[in-house]
Amino acid sequence: MVWKLVFQSMLMLLMFQLAAAAAPIAKPGCRDRCGDISIPYPFGLGKDCYMNESFAIECNETGAFISGINMEVLNISAERAVATVKGPIISSNCTGRENGVPLNLSGTPFVFSYSYNVFVAVGCNTQALMYGARQDLVGCVSPCSDVESKNFCLDYPSPLLQVFNPKLEATDDREGCKLAFIVNETWFESNISDPFTVQRRDYVPAELGWMMNRNIDDQSVICRYGNESFGSECVCYGGYEGIPYRELGCKVIGAVVLALSLLMGIWWLYKLVKKRKNIELKKKFFKRNGGLLLQKELRAADGRVHKTSVYSSKELGVATDRFNVSRILGQGGQGTVYKGMLADGRIVAVKKSTVVDEGKLEEFINEVVVLSQINHRNVVKLIGCCC
Repeated sequence: MVWKLVFQSMLMLLMFQLAAAAAPIAKPGCRDRCGDISIPYPFGLGKDCYMNESFAIECNETGAFISGINMEVLNISAERAVATVKGPIISSNCTGRENGVPLNLSGTPFVFSYSYNVFVAVGCNTQALMYGARQDLVGCVSPCSDVESKNFCLDYPSPLLQVFNPKLEATDDREGCKLAFIVNETWFESNISDPFTVQRRDYVPAELGWMMNRNIDDQSVICRYGNESFGSECVCYGGYEGIPYRELGCKVIGAVVLALSLLMGIWWLYKLVKKRKNIELKKKFFKRNGGLLLQKELRAADGRVHKTSVYSSKELGVATDRFNVSRILGQGGQGTVYKGMLADGRIVAVKKSTVVDEGKLEEFINEVVVLSQINHRNVVKLIGCCC
C-alpha cells in the first residue's frame, strides 16, 4: 500500500512536470489556435497578444495569415523559430499559368530560412538567379535531359534573404516552361519526384525565420546575429527546449528526463518489492497449508509412490479457465470438481475444496500420500495437489 502511494505521488509529480513543459504557447488570456493551426508567441491573435505588429495573426474562415506580409500560415514552430507559409512559385512561359508574384519581406523581421529551405529552378537549360541581402548571388542552371523529371537544379538561399524575385532565362534558344521557388527541403524530397508537376500547384511550403532584438542574455539561448537592422535569430541551446523570448524561456530537457527516469526507477522498485512480497506470501501459505510436511512425507515414501507434483493455484486456474462454471464435473460436500487441461495437454479432474480445516492438514497429507501409492486401472490416479 505504501509503495502504491509513493508511485501515485511520483506519477502526479511527473504529470505536473509535463504540464509545466506543455504550458500554454500563447500569452495568458490569448487564443492559441486558428482552426487546426497553433499560434505560439511571439505571434498572437488580437491586440496585446503578439510581440509586435509584425507578428499579428489574422484568423478568418480561410485560414491564418501573417497580417504584415499577407502570407497564409501552414504551421508555426516557436522552438525552431520558423513559420511554414504558402510560398510563391515564379514561372515563365508556362501554359495556363500566370507568372507569379515576387515576395518582398523588407522592413519586416522575416527572412527565408537557409536552414530548412532549398531554392529550386525547373526547366530545360534554365538559369535562375537572384541576389541575397549581402548581394550574395543565389541561383543555378538546370540541365537539359531526355528525362524531363531531371531538368532541375538546386541551391540554398543566402542568410537573411528577404526578397524572392528570381530572374528566369534560357541558356540557349529553347523556349519552354520555367519555374523557380523556395521550398522546405524535406517536403520537396519527400513529395516531389518530378519537379515539373509543381506548375500545377498554387503554392509550395516555405519556411520563414524571424530576427529578434539583441536583448537576450541567457546561456540556454544561442543566437545567430544578422546585420544591424535585423538583430538576431535565436533558438534554445542543445539540452534545452522552449521558446527563448518568452517569460519562461528555455528549460532544461533533463528535468523531464530525470523525472521520468525517477518514475521508472520507483515503478521498478515497486514491482520488485511486490514480487518479493508475493514470493514470501506463497512460502507462508505453502508452509501453513502443510506443503513442507507433504514434501517430507512424499520423500519418505519414495519408491512406493509414483511422482506426485505440487501445482500452484495459478497453474490450476489456467488449466480450468479460472475455475469456469462450464468446467464443473460435479459437486459435493467437500468441494467442486472441474475438468481441466494441464500445460502438457493432459486432461485432469481438479477438486477445489470449499471448506478448509487447518486442524486436519496432517490427515489430508496422509490421504494424499496413500492415494499416491494406489495404481489401479479402476481408480483415478492422483498426479498432484496444490498447497
